Amino acid sequence: MAEQDKKAEMKQKIADIKAMITGELSKAMRRPRSSYGGPVRISSGVPMKFPYTFTAKLIQFPWKYYIRNQWIWKYYFIAVIVSIPVFKKISNLSNSKENKAKWAEMQRKEKHKH
Repeated sequence: MAEQDKKAEMKQKIADIKAMITGELSKAMRRPRSSYGGPVRISSGVPMKFPYTFTAKLIQFPWKYYIRNQWIWKYYFIAVIVSIPVFKKISNLSNSKENKAKWAEMQRKEKHKH
């Protein structure tokens, strides 16, 4: 009986070691790699005291506050949505067959004058 317990214990230890190795390998495989193959440095999550790079300034900028508390953001998106049909209409009028023929005629007359 003691021998069977030892075998079972040994099998359990081997299974634990295999699980640990495969778990470590899968973690290592999931880690992001940089272009040179080494691990990517992950930031500590602490913001810089003095953000001197452009990216750091963008990250630390209070976007949410400005979007919620400034009128320009809301009206900018409304204006874009309202102006799309207007510009579409202008584009359709300027690219119509009649307008293209009229433009070609104007260019032909101008070229003939010179």
